Amino acid sequence: DDLYHELGGRWTTVSLTVGGSETAFRSLLMPAITGRAFPAAVGFEAKKQIPFPIAECYFDYRKVAVISDDPAPKLKVALIAATRRLIAEHLAPFQTLNIRVDAVYLSQDVIGRMLAGLPAYEPDRHYCLVNIERLKSEIAYYRGSELEFSHISSLGSQFLANRRSADDTVF
Repeated sequence: DDLYHELGGRWTTVSLTVGGSETAFRSLLMPAITGRAFPAAVGFEAKKQIPFPIAECYFDYRKVAVISDDPAPKLKVALIAATRRLIAEHLAPFQTLNIRVDAVYLSQDVIGRMLAGLPAYEPDRHYCLVNIERLKSEIAYYRGSELEFSHISSLGSQFLANRRSADDTVF
């Protein structure tokens, strides 16, 4: 609140990133449909691909690439979703302070966009992010700056550390 009111001005933009088990990322390969049929086709795919009920989440998409090496051109589409509960939880502190949040992004996708700012970044390379937290681990794979795949595991640093010597489980 102090930072926003001290440094924020009339044109301040507030963005929020979310991640974790109540988010989903899917990379879709779809026919190159145009017009109103395209959002409807993405919505149809979202119902099949998102791992939680579509009525309980927000989702959005963006066209990533046109693949024309096939006789029938295809579109690569990034589909991102988050549960309504997660978004409401993250927006609550801002609403309490009467601060408008202008956009919500998937944190792994934002990290991919930031890769291009690294000194040794090469757009034709593949990158991997491994984030080991106390109760979970997150792995994200990027082709250049485009998120290709992301997975969250319940194995965190708490599980990996302090193993008893009688425990045969080794990582």
